[in-house]
Amino acid sequence: MEQMGDIAKERVKEIIIKGADLATEGGYAAVPNFILQHKKLSDGAVRVVALLIKYAWQDPYCFPGQERLATDMGTSTRTIRRHVKDAQENGILTIKQRGLGKTNIYELDFRK
Repeated sequence: MEQMGDIAKERVKEIIIKGADLATEGGYAAVPNFILQHKKLSDGAVRVVALLIKYAWQDPYCFPGQERLATDMGTSTRTIRRHVKDAQENGILTIKQRGLGKTNIYELDFRK
């Protein structure tokens, strides 16, 4: 059986992945092309969306807060709020508040 890294090397010769099996080392998130190519979405908002996709696939009961997203991106919670707002303004992300002391629900809309 071929390793995912070997398959990637065969299909995309311009990108070389050394020493890792893509499916096992740290996992991965599949980001829809329209998100990657969105003309108005900032790079930071694309990364936030990618992280939310990662969490959604990793554990459906995982609730990443702004602090967790900031740690993952190596930035501040203020920057995360700006990127989240960008994703919301572009119709990609909706946040539903559930009440005092409860986690928010993130909804990603890929019907664009």
